Amino acid sequence: MAHHRLQHRALARPFFAKDRTSDFELFDKYTQSTLAVASQLSAAGVPIEVQDLFSRFSVDSAAEFLFGEHLDTLHGELPQADRARMSLKGSATGDNFGAFVNSFE
Repeated sequence: MAHHRLQHRALARPFFAKDRTSDFELFDKYTQSTLAVASQLSAAGVPIEVQDLFSRFSVDSAAEFLFGEHLDTLHGELPQADRARMSLKGSATGDNFGAFVNSFE
């Protein structure tokens, strides 16, 4: 049992090194951006399609974390929950993100 704990700690240790704090800052940046979009929509009384919003958060943060690319899908065309055209797995949009999601499905 103790051997497994040491093995898990050794595996996780690199993720808590001081030079990895920029990773947390990157995800915080996208979290703040996602919350700002949700806040703006809410303040305007617009229903929020959270599945789409969370997907965009995931794609944007993963693209920058893994590839250093800024896709900025969070600021693209967002579907409106009560008016969106539906795809197989949620709301569909006509922008590049919508095309990606359609291809991914």
